[in-house]
Amino acid sequence: MKPMGRVSALFVFILPFFATNISWACSVCYGDPNSALTKGVKMAVLFLLGVVLSVLTGIASIAWVWVRRSEKLRNASETTENLKIVSLL
Repeated sequence: MKPMGRVSALFVFILPFFATNISWACSVCYGDPNSALTKGVKMAVLFLLGVVLSVLTGIASIAWVWVRRSEKLRNASETTENLKIVSLL
């Protein structure tokens, strides 16, 4: 990484710690916690969390299915190899 890139990256990561007045919360969080806007934002965050979790669950289940299939294929190929060896004897 070039020296100027390091300075830029350092600036981007350190700036939020010094600009605390503008980085603590959005305008919704400063408002009334019982307002419809705040409740809507909370529901939107929960909905998006549900979407992310369902996608990750789908990816994990596909990976699990692939692992099971590979184990079955490995066992089947070992069985056929053993049968070939026995038939040669």
